[in-house]
Amino acid sequence: MTSAFCQPVSHLSRIARTLLTILLMLGFCTYTAAQEPEEFDTYIEPAEGPFLDIVEPNDDRPIQFATEVLPLLRKSCIACHNSSNKQSDLNLETPEAIKKGGYRGPALYAGRSDQSLVLQVAAHRAEPIMPPKENEVGARNLSPQDLGLLKRWIDQGAKGSVSAQAARIDWQPLPPGLNAILALDVTPRGDYLAAGRANQIFIYHLPTRSLVTRLTDPAMQTAQNPRPGIAHLDFVQSLAFDPQGERLASGGYRNVKLWKKQAPQPAIVWEFPPTTERPAALSPAGTQVAWVTESQSIELRDATDPEQRREISLPEQPLSALFFSYEGHLLAGIGTEQQAFLWDIPTGELLQTLPTTAKPTAFAWSKDGDYLSLGDATGQVTVWQKIPSRNASEEPDSAASSTWREVRSWKAHPQAVRQLVYLPENKTQFLSLGENEKVAKLWNRNEEQPLQTYSSGSKSTSVAIDPSAKTIALGDEQGTTTLFELRSGKKLGTVSGDGRFQQKLSDLRFQQRLLSQKIKQLERAKQATVKQLAESKQSLEENQKKLATAETKLAEETKKITPLQEASETEIAAVAKLNESIAQVKEGLQETEQRLKATIQEVRSTRTIADEAAKSAKAQPENQALLRAYESAQQAAQAAKMNTDLIEEDLEKLKQQLAEANKQLPAATKKQQQASKALEEASKTFQTAQREVKTLQREVELSQEMIEQRDGKGSEIEASLAAFRASLEAINAKIAKVESEAQANQQPLAATVLAKDGQLLLTLDVAGLLQSWSLPEGNLLETYSLPEGTMTAVTIDASGKIMGLSPDGRVARWEVFPEWKLEQTVGSPQGESPFAHRVLALDFNPEGTLLATGGGEPSRSGEIILFDAETGSRQLSIADPHTDTVFDLEFSPFGTRLASGSADKFAKVFDLATGEKLLSLEGHTHHVLGIAWQQDGTMLATAGADNEIKIWDTETGAQTRTIKVPENQVTGITYLNGSENIVVSSDDTTIRFIQTNNGRNYQNYRVLRNRQDYLNAIAATREGNQIVTGGQSSILYFFDAESGRLLSNFPPPADPPEVE
Repeated sequence: MTSAFCQPVSHLSRIARTLLTILLMLGFCTYTAAQEPEEFDTYIEPAEGPFLDIVEPNDDRPIQFATEVLPLLRKSCIACHNSSNKQSDLNLETPEAIKKGGYRGPALYAGRSDQSLVLQVAAHRAEPIMPPKENEVGARNLSPQDLGLLKRWIDQGAKGSVSAQAARIDWQPLPPGLNAILALDVTPRGDYLAAGRANQIFIYHLPTRSLVTRLTDPAMQTAQNPRPGIAHLDFVQSLAFDPQGERLASGGYRNVKLWKKQAPQPAIVWEFPPTTERPAALSPAGTQVAWVTESQSIELRDATDPEQRREISLPEQPLSALFFSYEGHLLAGIGTEQQAFLWDIPTGELLQTLPTTAKPTAFAWSKDGDYLSLGDATGQVTVWQKIPSRNASEEPDSAASSTWREVRSWKAHPQAVRQLVYLPENKTQFLSLGENEKVAKLWNRNEEQPLQTYSSGSKSTSVAIDPSAKTIALGDEQGTTTLFELRSGKKLGTVSGDGRFQQKLSDLRFQQRLLSQKIKQLERAKQATVKQLAESKQSLEENQKKLATAETKLAEETKKITPLQEASETEIAAVAKLNESIAQVKEGLQETEQRLKATIQEVRSTRTIADEAAKSAKAQPENQALLRAYESAQQAAQAAKMNTDLIEEDLEKLKQQLAEANKQLPAATKKQQQASKALEEASKTFQTAQREVKTLQREVELSQEMIEQRDGKGSEIEASLAAFRASLEAINAKIAKVESEAQANQQPLAATVLAKDGQLLLTLDVAGLLQSWSLPEGNLLETYSLPEGTMTAVTIDASGKIMGLSPDGRVARWEVFPEWKLEQTVGSPQGESPFAHRVLALDFNPEGTLLATGGGEPSRSGEIILFDAETGSRQLSIADPHTDTVFDLEFSPFGTRLASGSADKFAKVFDLATGEKLLSLEGHTHHVLGIAWQQDGTMLATAGADNEIKIWDTETGAQTRTIKVPENQVTGITYLNGSENIVVSSDDTTIRFIQTNNGRNYQNYRVLRNRQDYLNAIAATREGNQIVTGGQSSILYFFDAESGRLLSNFPPPADPPEVE
């Protein structure tokens, strides 16, 4: 039984990721060497307190890491410090990892708990104290005893390791009434439904609305709990049927179980001497058998007393057939001549011999035994009525006290009457079937014309009516059964041939449709690529033309700009030369003006000297020296004056030169500016042309790259198209082959039986092929392996089992529905297991050869593993697919990719050939709870706990649409058939039908009107015409997808009885 704490886990909070974010934050403290001994590399910053008490164990036993220390670390620390979420680069899952520590060094020192930060922060003796006072996960401080264990373990040397074996769990029975449905699935054909309720798995047959069985793991049956029906210790977390509907996978805590549908095997009820040449009969209830012995007597056996044999003497006339009455008290035999015989089974007395006008060929009893009908070789039908005896000493209802009186006789068929069948609970109406006719007729014994006629497409060989008298089944020589509404004669459908071929054809046609859809999608992609390639080539051609024009223009602009550059340079040089001349003239003017000033000063000085010399000479005329001095002074003054005049002339010339230069400068400057402007404009035009050339060169390169890409993509699409077309041709060839084989194997039907109010059809052909069909869909239910030889009669007994009679002297019994047996178990809740925690997701690949499993340890890791579905051997483990639990996964339609959704808010797509991640789809703000591929593989739908559905392009990873589901988590999702429509379940009572191309919620179905339910899962048949959902209420709801009509609901049944 499962543990009470192993109940369905709701979506775990990401808060746990931050509980001990800074536990042992060895990098947050300032390193101070003086505060620690030299041999320790970890700085411990003392806390202010208050400190937590540490209570060590009162014994000296060695403390075990795996069973004592690890659980307390898991309780408060490991959520944020594990292999996949190493906050502060710290992992606390193993002693080695703790010793390695984080950013600032080891988190513990063996033998020195006083220097081990892991203990000091947990005991609030060091900063940062752990756990923080207001942590998001509500983690509590370690208890004094926990701290004492941790301290003692460190001081003992911090020894130990963690093995792959899970910690011992004390499993306990689930509380009564805890029956939530967490997982369900339906077979692709829609015949079987599997639902997990708590730790049990229920198998239903949907067409007949029947509970088939609850799966039992024999290992779950113990002396303490002998009841069958227990599949897992823990809640059944996930379920998946393989594409053939023959195998079921179930996921629980650290294990997956594979269940196989068994081929129905016959149980031999009776054996008697072969009767190949002699008649035998099985009673309608399947409780009695009668046969004609070699000694020409009738021997009878009864299931209530298999050892007892009863013998009835035969008349001299040989018998051709035997018929039991419904209650099994009377036996009729039709002779090879013109007589029929009636016997009382309890006494063995021959009650009456009934004469016929021709050889009798058919016989039928009314259900109450009051009437019987005889058909003969001429097509005549005679009705006989039981007339109770008037002898007072005999009981009125006793067969022995009655006689049969002919009531009416008429020509019912042109040829021999083949079969007669009375309607249940109706003594006046019966069906008749004629030899070599395509029709069956419904008669009232009191009317000359048939009430109704039913026509099949070929010669009819058998007819049956269901117990509710609403439907008849007409079998023909082509192996086809046509179903009719009894009263109106309306044709309801056909069931044709060997159902195994029909199943093959159904599967092959589904593959054909899938391949055709893919080919159409690829052809559209090819057309788009061809169009894009043509556009790219056209664009390249246009860009090359533009580039040639631009290059020509650039060359022209280059030619234009060269003389302009030269002219500009010339004008610039001329202006520069003028400016240089002006500067030189100005410099000369400055020097000349200085010289002029000096010369003028000199003239003044010499004049003053000359004047003084003149005065002196005039005063002393006789003084020759003064006279000479005067003359010299006079000469010097004249010379100075002359020099001044010369300098003034030079100054005037320089001024004229300066004026001339200044006069030339504006014109030269203007000319230079004009040349520069012309060059600037030409340069702009040149640069524009140059940029245009570079731009067009890049456009040409991009066009060439795009052509290469699209050409490559076109080649890839062409290769894919060729491969898919080859696959389609192969499928078409298989379909043709199977159709041919089906045609070749068609055999006339020997018997048809309707049961379960017309929801179950049995067909038996003349080759002995016995099959059951679900109605009204007409899907094959089972094919029943026979004892050696064939069968001549078939019925369904009072307990609902199939009974068959073979001419080799055997009566066999089959269960209508097959048994499901545990095939193998992968992993274990207690021992070695490839799974870290609960297996929350399962899916088979399209071939049914691989099983993908998804799970992981909550808030720590995501896990995806692929197994061989036949052997259970591991085939592929995808490395680090997610950082948190995987909630759902699904193979792509052609099995080459796998999509997954996780509690880490991501959906991802992986390549199964390499295990590599192809796409990481980010957009949900809460757990991704469901995932589904569109049937052509081009789109992926994801459902989230953020009340959103997102649609993704599986080639680019682009999010194409977000669809909001107001105030409701979306718990399950699936695409319908080959359409763009999806159906989703949510945490209320509604399933929603949504068009993904526009996001329109076009239809809602409410499963409950008066109370709330949390729907956990949803599944659809392959054709998308039927939906099944269920959740916390433990009720399964079965819908017609088109009309929204609730076809049925399945409440949880009572517990099965204990096995004695």
